[in-house]
Amino acid sequence: MDMVQVRYALLAGLVAPTLALASACNSTPASGAAPSASASVAAPTSSASSASSASAPQPVIENRSDDVKPVYPESHDPPDPAATLYCDLVHEAAEKKRQACCPEMPFSSFRPTGECVRTLSHALRSKAVVLDKALLDACAAAVAEEAKRCDWGGSMPAACEGIARGQLDENARCRSALECKEGLQCGGLGAVTPGTCARPGTTGKPCGGSVDTLASFIRQDAERAHPQCEGHCERRRCADTVPVGGACKSSLQCGQGRNCLHEKCSDAPLPAAGEPCAQKACRAGLACVKDTCMALRRLDEACESDAECRSGSCERPGGSAGKCAMACQIIRPKPASSGAPAVRPTKP
Repeated sequence: MDMVQVRYALLAGLVAPTLALASACNSTPASGAAPSASASVAAPTSSASSASSASAPQPVIENRSDDVKPVYPESHDPPDPAATLYCDLVHEAAEKKRQACCPEMPFSSFRPTGECVRTLSHALRSKAVVLDKALLDACAAAVAEEAKRCDWGGSMPAACEGIARGQLDENARCRSALECKEGLQCGGLGAVTPGTCARPGTTGKPCGGSVDTLASFIRQDAERAHPQCEGHCERRRCADTVPVGGACKSSLQCGQGRNCLHEKCSDAPLPAAGEPCAQKACRAGLACVKDTCMALRRLDEACESDAECRSGSCERPGGSAGKCAMACQIIRPKPASSGAPAVRPTKP
């Protein structure tokens, strides 16, 4: 895999610092910009060049634009409106809310909104994927509801999951597992290599290690409806699902809808609110706090510890009863009793 492949694979994994470095290494200086050290070596001064052109070998310029391109090619077509709306919901809405709640906090997270719009627009234009309008409206409503409070944090609402519906049949060329119809995977897929819609692999077949750029950029779990294996993927090979009651080390081995509890696969539902945690696990939407499953408390609700609050901050101003509050620093300060200087969190 050359540098262009590495760069695009890292971007699909949302590794911003590495992406920026790789992009800088492979970019061409803008007109009028100061040349880099490597550029000055490759392009000597005019006087030196005219004197030595007859005897010195000419430098070889590597062509990086021939064959290696992202699996979703660049396009000059306008973005699809549905793609723009969806990508704004899953990448920009949370950041806009954070900026409104914490205007004095300079930090801004890396968001691949542009790549989200580009790849999803291509998938929609090619008819490989559809976004159901009713599902998109439900996703927008769920995001709007979450964004009413400052302690949202950007977690993906359940209404936004499974929103991309694949349209490609078995053996069709695919750029993402999401493009294939439900139950099919995109075999042989890479960051710069399309795959083929295929049935899940049988025991012993290779799996894992691929980069699904569309699924990464639009924040969808491709494995849920497009499993790579009939059983599960373990150490880059498909393996059989462990039956209920069988020995396990992780819930992945037990199959969808099951959990590995006390080193045995179980199909019993996870604990509900108020019930003891099952090895720190609870039902979806709940958290294990002090060995009990509970819904995380929202702003201004009573609390005893930071772990109980969705914002991660339980404050007791003036020694009063605790209430969940916003703390806008990236790193929380230590309390004054610890010997560190007291720093009051920035309020929204």
